[in-house]
Amino acid sequence: MTPAAQVSDDVWNRLKQSREFDVRLGEETLTDILTLDFTRLSGGHKVKIRQTEKHEEAQNGADLEIFVNIGGGSAFRYAVQAKKLYPEGKYRYLKAKAGKSGPFQLDVLEAAAKANGILPYYLLYNYVDRVNTDQHWHCCQSPDENQFGCTLVPSWRVRQAIDPPCCRTFKFLHSFPEALPFRCRFDCPRDARWDRKCETERSHFKSHGSTITFQEAPDWWKDLERREHEWPEWLWEREGPQLSMDDTRRLWPELISDTLETSLGAEHPRGPSVRLSVPRRILLIGPDTCTDEPERGRNGVLSPNGSGSSAKGGLELVERRLPPHCRTRQMKSGKGTARRA
Repeated sequence: MTPAAQVSDDVWNRLKQSREFDVRLGEETLTDILTLDFTRLSGGHKVKIRQTEKHEEAQNGADLEIFVNIGGGSAFRYAVQAKKLYPEGKYRYLKAKAGKSGPFQLDVLEAAAKANGILPYYLLYNYVDRVNTDQHWHCCQSPDENQFGCTLVPSWRVRQAIDPPCCRTFKFLHSFPEALPFRCRFDCPRDARWDRKCETERSHFKSHGSTITFQEAPDWWKDLERREHEWPEWLWEREGPQLSMDDTRRLWPELISDTLETSLGAEHPRGPSVRLSVPRRILLIGPDTCTDEPERGRNGVLSPNGSGSSAKGGLELVERRLPPHCRTRQMKSGKGTARRA
């Protein structure tokens, strides 16, 4: 099991046990555990955690920012807001405010992400007694209910669940084809760019024989999908977890300025006086993030030759039956079996 799959499995079981023993686990605690365990399971030197001042997070609406090294000095960048599912099957605080009297977290999350060209996601922590995988499982790998422990949903889909309150449920949010397990970012057998595959392309898919109503991602999201960011090598090599103010300004130039206060626009209920800030946690995921599958390449995703960076030749293509929305070809070599789209 890969590190990304393991942390999702752990969250699922941890939330299950918290209900059994009546122990409260908050979103902040779960996020701290996830970043710690993901770093530990990846070998420590493959993933690094950096932190900003805690008070800044309350103004932003983001709990975590993730940098994923994709090689060539480039990175994908995600702004993430975490929410926990409660026993009644609802995300009680999906429509929460940033701070006690600030604007809604979703508005601020998207405004901050747009200002810096970062894709905004919600990371959902889940446990449910029963899962209908035919309706809620959209990963191209075999259904595994424990992988619902951590799922990622784009912010534009979450906005559709904000109102009415009856939509703020596990069933509604996971009916969208873009709602995928956390591991899909690191352990996808389809050799494709994850953000584009899961957003623009997945809107056309059928899931396990059931037709999904087509809805195209908004234009602003498509614009952000096309962006690649500079990998912050200077931050990766930096000793110590704490960011200085200079580091903060370097990472978020559009958020640490006087013009920041106009980010939400005058039409917002709070007007142009809203101040955004930066997330408290930063997860830096380096190249070649370790997995337990040696045939896989960068970040656990199959390399273009279909069997990891070191495999050479001798591949026989064989059709393999998977869910209708993800046809794959299974490739056999002398070293084992690998899959690619």
